[in-house]
Amino acid sequence: MSADWRESSWVVEFVEIDRLQEKMLKIPHLSEVVINEKLQNKVEPETPKEMREIFPMSKRNPQMPITLESGKKTVVGHAKSSESLKVTHENLGFTVRPKTNWRYLVFPDLGIGDANPLPLEFLRQGMERRVPVIAQDLESALEVAINKELGGN
Repeated sequence: MSADWRESSWVVEFVEIDRLQEKMLKIPHLSEVVINEKLQNKVEPETPKEMREIFPMSKRNPQMPITLESGKKTVVGHAKSSESLKVTHENLGFTVRPKTNWRYLVFPDLGIGDANPLPLEFLRQGMERRVPVIAQDLESALEVAINKELGGN
């Protein structure tokens, strides 16, 4: 799993990877399909919602129009309470990025600019909070597939 946006890029590694690998080796012909299915159907839809929970809330009036790069004025809500993150599925993983209207998130996240003297790293922290849940979801899905394929425990 990763999250990035031009200047910012990081990858969250699973500490529980050994347990997942053990289970994957029991059904090598199915494990990739099982993991991708669980990621697409459960993990990827839930992750942005939970990441946004720790987003800072600006004092900006969400009803005040902003000017986009194209010069068009539009009203954009706060990133915390909007669908501000986009998830792109990858084989055995996914990428989380701010959507176009919320690309400013990179500035406070990385501590870039006069108004953002310290990196807040809320995108990384949000993903790291999800890692134990994601690992458990993947492990459970593999366990179900193992029991179905091989029977028993």
